[in-house]
This record gives sequence, C-alpha cells and structure tokens, in this order.
Amino acid sequence: IAGGFDGVTQLQSADLYNPATGAFSATGMMSAKRHGPAAAPLPDGRVLIAGGFDGVTQLQSADLYNPATGAFSATGMMAVKRFAPAAAPLPDGRVLIAGGNGGANYLQSAELFSLAKPANALSFKLKGKKLVVTVAVAGTLTVSDAAARLGSSAAAAKKKKRKLSLRSASASGGPGEITVALKLAGRAKKKFKRTGKAKLSAKLAFAPAPIKGECVTLLFKPCYSGGYARTETATLKVKGKKKHK
Repeated sequence: IAGGFDGVTQLQSADLYNPATGAFSATGMMSAKRHGPAAAPLPDGRVLIAGGFDGVTQLQSADLYNPATGAFSATGMMAVKRFAPAAAPLPDGRVLIAGGNGGANYLQSAELFSLAKPANALSFKLKGKKLVVTVAVAGTLTVSDAAARLGSSAAAAKKKKRKLSLRSASASGGPGEITVALKLAGRAKKKFKRTGKAKLSAKLAFAPAPIKGECVTLLFKPCYSGGYARTETATLKVKGKKKHK
C-alpha cells in the first residue's frame, strides 16, 4: 500500500500487509509524495508505482519497489503527468498506463512501461575473498575455476581437481547483490597466504530462480527469467591484508 492522502498532506510512505498475521508493517519511502498513483506488479517480483499528485502538481515520475530490500528506487519518467491513471500488467511483461488527470484536463492518452533489458555482462566487485555480483532478478550464482573441465575417468578428474585454483562455491539471493565466498585452492591459495593477493580465472554462472506456478497472473508464464541467465569468464584479482616481512 503506497502513498495516498491522510486528510492533511500527501504521503510518501508505504506499508506491507501480511494476510497470515492480519497486520501492516511500514516499509520503504518513495522518491516523492504520491496521492493517487498507479500501481502494477512486474514479472521480476518488483512493483511499479507511477504518477500521482504531490500536493503541488501532478507527477510524471515513477518508482520501483523491491520487496527483497523493502526499498523504492526512481525509474523512468512518463511521457505526461498523470494523477490517478489506470495500470495493467501485460502478457509480455510490460505495463500499460492509461488516462488520469494531467492538471488542466482528463487524459485520453496511454503509454507503456518496460523493464530494462538485462545487461550483457554480470556486474561484480571483489571485497577481499568475497565476490559481490549485482543481479536484476532472484537466482543462484555459482563461481568455479574456468579450467574446471574434468576428464571422464575418476583418475583424470582427481588429477585435474588438484590443479584447480578455485573450488566451486555458490550463493542465492537477488534482486540486488549476491555475495559468494571464494574458496581458493592449489597455487592460488598458497600465493594468497604468502603475499596477500592472487590472480585467477573464474567462471561465473547465474541461474534465475524458477518461477513457482504462475507469475503475477495466468498470462505471466514466461516472465523474465530466461533472459537473465548468464555464464561468463572473468579474471579475479583477489587482495587481502598486506603481509609484513
């Protein structure tokens, strides 16, 4: 439940209702006060809140609410200002925003909101021996040695494993940041222990979380999951505390 009017001022706050407990709890603040905004669920689990009235003028701006973090973030601007427009999710993942009051008159126009396309490459950063990757949807990130193409026989696999610089590790999360603790092995582990740094080639694989049942409505079967899957190779320069001689 986002925005509204309390009889004195327009509201910027939002609440979450839990049907299991019958209780409301406060959540994040929108980027602007919004009386009469449009709201629609998005296929990645977030919610679009668009337009409204801030007490001075009708709004052209919009926010995205992320239930994983309880936070709002500003997103694209609508083509025109709209107070109390209608909003409807479409089968392809877009949202139709139609009508409303533009200030001088009621509106006959409509426009479409689309989620940004997934980036071609994963965005990541290193914090010591922890890899932090930013993803757009929930899922699982797996980090392994880029050279981990084990042979078919058990003996070949065991021999190859001894030469790896990184043991496989994974973590789940998102939308937002997913942190995976790197498990150094072999020469990389010895070098890091000796010098406090190591350079290795890693394979990053992100698999979006499977959709349980239908997504938002009966029409949202495909959602956006398929487009967010990523597998790529990256060079990681792991650094720790400087070693004292």
